[in-house]
Amino acid sequence: MNENEEGSSSPSGDPLASEVDATVRDTEMIRSENMAPARRGFLVKALASLVGLVVGAIPALTGLFVVTDPLRRAKGGAVPYVPVVPLDAVPADGKPRSFPVITDKKDAWTLYRDVPVGAVFLRREAEKPDEVTCFNVICPHLGCFVNPRDDDTFLCPCHDSVFHADGARGKPNVAQRGLDTLETKIDESGMILVQFQNFLSSEEKKIPVS
Repeated sequence: MNENEEGSSSPSGDPLASEVDATVRDTEMIRSENMAPARRGFLVKALASLVGLVVGAIPALTGLFVVTDPLRRAKGGAVPYVPVVPLDAVPADGKPRSFPVITDKKDAWTLYRDVPVGAVFLRREAEKPDEVTCFNVICPHLGCFVNPRDDDTFLCPCHDSVFHADGARGKPNVAQRGLDTLETKIDESGMILVQFQNFLSSEEKKIPVS
């Protein structure tokens, strides 16, 4: 056999091996052609499933927005006035008296009637009997309850901080601000209404608790 004949034969020189190699190549080509449509079909199905999930999520998210609306609305709005006691229950002698604040409380969709939510000090002066000064009983330092004293000052028992009759800081005092004042008004029936709210402790400014 000459060199040209050797170059045209299979590497092994076996005609049967050449036929096997050709069959393998043909099989791989057919398999590739058959798998291409299958891959395209899989991608189409996957894309359709993704679109279906997105479209289906829109009504679900809309429903969640509507259901949780009471939660979001409860966080906003003006602080309401709460009736505390009649004006005559606070003597006009300049001494502070402590009174509980009882009102209805709404937690999401549940309404609780006559729930104690805090307490306040109310004080009236003889010179201005129709005016009421109101303090939150909570110390602005760390949230302890302050106590009135015979000298018309307030004392926090947790760290012995002293507050004057007008709520200003006395000495000694470790609080960052004076007692938290609350807005008041008197309705037509003579009831004292308080715009009750709590504020964050350990802050220089009054920051309402959300």
